[in-house]
Amino acid sequence: MKRCKKCGSEPARRETADLSGSSSGRRGVKNEVRITVRSFPCLTCDCGAERRFLYPDFGAKYRPHLSEDLPHAERSLFGKPCCSGCDERLSAAEPTPEAFELRIDLEKAGPITTELVVPAVRCAACGKTQALFDRQLDSDISEALIAAMDGQAIRP
Repeated sequence: MKRCKKCGSEPARRETADLSGSSSGRRGVKNEVRITVRSFPCLTCDCGAERRFLYPDFGAKYRPHLSEDLPHAERSLFGKPCCSGCDERLSAAEPTPEAFELRIDLEKAGPITTELVVPAVRCAACGKTQALFDRQLDSDISEALIAAMDGQAIRP
């Protein structure tokens, strides 16, 4: 592990203050997505100038959970969104921003609490709130995460 050029200490595991970012204003973004990661674990030197992921493939292990663990509507055979709770077809109502709290438990990092605010709809039949997930939303989630990491200067 490289020592910090500023303070000379070797980075050690620490948790950052809340990490926040938004996809707003980033290139190719359609949906505004906001992310807040509470007590993000990373390797940090004593002065805080050097911040890195806990291990080389941390991002590859963490990022997929943001999409997979997010409650989202399923697609019918005809491509129409259906409730993941009761299978009823969802209305064509305009999605509104909704907050979802995810607890992501990674083997080498422990539990990481992450809040995602994404466009979502509520099922009229059962009341379940869920994201209308597609490739664009998946990309927008990545952009919000990149903005959060950039904001705290955390590098892979």
